[in-house]
Amino acid sequence: MLDAAASASGVKPGDTVKATFDYEATDTDEPTLKDVDAVTLISCEGDWLEGTVASGACGLFPAAYATPHGHHGAAPKKKTK
Repeated sequence: MLDAAASASGVKPGDTVKATFDYEATDTDEPTLKDVDAVTLISCEGDWLEGTVASGACGLFPAAYATPHGHHGAAPKKKTK
């Protein structure tokens, strides 16, 4: 089941997300991520995603550490006079 954040961003198992921050694994079932890693999602559950990094590492990581691949966020608003 997708959580609200994952659902709102449109990610689902099979999608690729980009790590947006470094994440140091704190358990054996978590991969260490660098802020440029692409991760193929296996599942989306609550505030956690499960995926496989190109290096072959696989496991759970916080959804807040990733964005949909190719997503660069909202463009900054221009100041108006």
